[in-house]
Amino acid sequence: MKKTPKKIEILKRLGEILNEAHISQAGIARQMGTSPALISRWKKGDITPSVESYEKLCKILNVDINYLFTGTGGGQDTSSRTLTEDESMYRIKYEQAQSRIIELLDENAFLKGERTPKKVTLNRKEG
Repeated sequence: MKKTPKKIEILKRLGEILNEAHISQAGIARQMGTSPALISRWKKGDITPSVESYEKLCKILNVDINYLFTGTGGGQDTSSRTLTEDESMYRIKYEQAQSRIIELLDENAFLKGERTPKKVTLNRKEG
């Protein structure tokens, strides 16, 4: 895929935003419901995310989508507050724990002889 100057600028800003967010590609991938490899391919410019993916990514990173595409607008999305580094870390730890609980519940269902483990959804209170 050819990298145009515009695309190179978007990729550069995306890389800067991800680095400043102090969230790993794996953490972003978990929050987006995709793989770290896909996030890596986006950063490299191998593939271009859909508009919906860009919107979701900007929401997770609390970045104005206009800033990502144009470099204007100050970067931070003013529609919600920025998470502190500790809050980001707790969010990632929470998601890791949630994933592990679901894995254990699925494993338990398998050991009990259930052919299709029930899908379990954990809800968390927004604070």
